[in-house]
Amino acid sequence: QAAAPDASAALASPSEPARKYSMYTPTSQPVDSSGRAMSRSNSLPGFNHGFFQPPKFHCCVFDLSQPYGWVTEGQDMRVRGILPGTQAAEAGIQVGWTICSVNAQGLDNLGMFMNFVQQVHNRGEAVCHFHLDTSTTL
Repeated sequence: QAAAPDASAALASPSEPARKYSMYTPTSQPVDSSGRAMSRSNSLPGFNHGFFQPPKFHCCVFDLSQPYGWVTEGQDMRVRGILPGTQAAEAGIQVGWTICSVNAQGLDNLGMFMNFVQQVHNRGEAVCHFHLDTSTTL
């Protein structure tokens, strides 16, 4: 019986070998899609970003006891403003980017965001991992 085709092969370009992607498999050395080591602002030690790879996505880790510092409007998760001196400002988040995941759980609106952050609080965790889509604008 033939083995099932590897879905990661569909992600590879003809000039690039297929790579396996997983949101949940820890890695010892986070790297970007070209194999280069990523900076702290775009990587989390021991966390494989899967499809959330730079440069389209920016990853940051926030202390849940401190103000995030981004401003959104209504249910829309697009960043409308950044408060100076906050975690968002220090992480380099830009106006127009869209918050798209909390701890690798994709989201579409503020209700989902609040629910996922509450789950992190309920587990007693002090930090949360956020991914923002950098290709969006206002």
